[in-house]
Amino acid sequence: MAQRDGPSSLVDEEVNATLRPNQPYRIPVNGWTQEMKKQNGTDRFTMCNEYRRPNNAVLVVAGDAEPETVKALAAKTYGKVARAGSATAQPTGRARLVEPLGVL
Repeated sequence: MAQRDGPSSLVDEEVNATLRPNQPYRIPVNGWTQEMKKQNGTDRFTMCNEYRRPNNAVLVVAGDAEPETVKALAAKTYGKVARAGSATAQPTGRARLVEPLGVL
């Protein structure tokens, strides 16, 4: 939260909220400052425990890497973290939002 209290961070939040009104990218990862101030440690732990799971994550690999090697390393490293929900639960499909034309 404190990292976002600077002027450039606040401007960045406002720009993202203005330019991407229908996209989740407009929302800061940990939520808006006023929302974070209302939460206690238990609330934050619950949120992180529920949403920061392998089935909500994306791993990006760049450079000269063999896909099978990357898959093996990812499984070895991230496979230790339990998925949210049941072990067989799969992420649901994402709704692809479309920005309105002529916003700017």
